[in-house]
Amino acid sequence: MQFHLFFAGLARDCEDVIERNVASVLSLLSYSQISRLNLFILENGSRDRTREILLRLAHQYSTIQLCLLPSMDAIYPSRVQRIAACRQHLFEIIIKKASENSSSESVIQLYIPVDLDSHIFSSLDKNLFVKA
Repeated sequence: MQFHLFFAGLARDCEDVIERNVASVLSLLSYSQISRLNLFILENGSRDRTREILLRLAHQYSTIQLCLLPSMDAIYPSRVQRIAACRQHLFEIIIKKASENSSSESVIQLYIPVDLDSHIFSSLDKNLFVKA
């Protein structure tokens, strides 16, 4: 059984953890069960170097697709509303991409939301995520 993973990550003001978290996601490619991995990242209105770092990473790794938006604070004053709107936006992009790439019934496509601006994500044990 093979898996095509679609990660949807949000990133804002996270220059101190973004590279480590992206590396954690991309490290899943080392598992033989993972036939393909796409990491979709939405950044909106960072006030630090997050956007600059993401642009460099996207240039370096073809599996990363960026969606760069201006600050959405005025449209969605509530952080929870912003997160929901951003996740929905990425989900719609992923649904379109997944339908374009559905080539085999033996490949399971999974949508996985991740918080790329969290210190917690990079400390997860990937062996608990993918089992042989």
